[in-house]
Amino acid sequence: MGIKILTVLLLILKILGIVLLVLLGILLAFLLIVLFVPVRYQGSGYREEGDPVPVHVQLKVTWLLHLVRVSFIYPEEAFLKVKVLFFQILPAKEKKKKASNKKEADGKKPKTDKKEVGSDVSDTTSDQKISDEGNAADEDGGDDRRTLLDFVRKLFSAIRNIKYTIRKIYDKINHIIHNIRYYIKILQTESFKRAFVLCREQLLRLMKIVLPRKVSGTFTIGMEDPAATGQILSIYGILYPLIGDSITVIPDFEKPVMEGSFRFKGKITAFTLIRIAAKIYFDKDLKRVICLFKKEAVQNGRK
Repeated sequence: MGIKILTVLLLILKILGIVLLVLLGILLAFLLIVLFVPVRYQGSGYREEGDPVPVHVQLKVTWLLHLVRVSFIYPEEAFLKVKVLFFQILPAKEKKKKASNKKEADGKKPKTDKKEVGSDVSDTTSDQKISDEGNAADEDGGDDRRTLLDFVRKLFSAIRNIKYTIRKIYDKINHIIHNIRYYIKILQTESFKRAFVLCREQLLRLMKIVLPRKVSGTFTIGMEDPAATGQILSIYGILYPLIGDSITVIPDFEKPVMEGSFRFKGKITAFTLIRIAAKIYFDKDLKRVICLFKKEAVQNGRK
C-alpha cells in the first residue's frame, strides 16, 4: 500500500515538474521574442503643388510578423490605430448614444424700471459726494497733524531695509560663487570625464539604432527670389556628403514651388536599448558624479 502511494506521489511530482518546465520554456521564449524581435517602422509622405493639404503622411509600426500593428494616416485618418491580430485596440469602438431632447423652460426675467434705478443712483451719488467731502476735510486735518517723529521713524526703517537687502544680495552672490566653484571642480574630475565619454558614445549608438536606416526623397523647391533658391541649393550641397544620393533636391528658378515625396524605414530592438541603458545605469563613474551633485544639493537645502 505504501509503495503505491509513493508511486502516485512521484508521478504527480513528475507531471508538476514537466508542467513547470513547459511554463518556464514558454516564459523564456516570450522573453527572447520581446528582447530580440525588432520593432519595424516605416513612413512616407508627399506634397503636390496646388493641393490644399500641406502634406500627406502615412506612418506604420509593426512587431512580430505584423501581429501588432500601429498606423497613422494624415489627413484621411488623423488618429492612431492599434491592432493586435484581428482585434482593434485603439481607437475603441464608441457606442451610439441616443440623443435626448430636453425642453427648455420659458422663464421670463422680470424687467426693472430704468427710471427708478436712475433716481436711486443719483440719490446715492449725491450722498456719496457729501460724505467724501467731509472725509477729505478730516484727512487733510490728519495730514497736518503728522509729527516729525513719525517721519524720522519711517526714514530709519527704510535705511534698515536697504541694509538688510544689500546683505542678502551679498550672501546670495557668495553662495552662487561657491556653487560655481564646486561644480567646476566636479567637471574637472577624471570620473566626470570618463562618464561624459561613456554617455556620448552610448548616445551616438542610440541615435544610430533609433534613426531610420533607409531614407529616400525627391523635392522640387523654388522661391520667389532666385537668390533664396540658390541659398537652399548651397545648403543641400553642404549636406550632400552626409545624405548622399538618398535625398534629391531639384531647384526651380522660374516660379515658386514646393512639392515632393519622401520615404523612410528602420527598426529598433529592445535588447540593444536595454544594453545601452544598463551600461549607463551601472557605470561607477556616473554614479560617483551624481552623488557629488546630490551632496551639494543636500548641503544647500534643496532636498
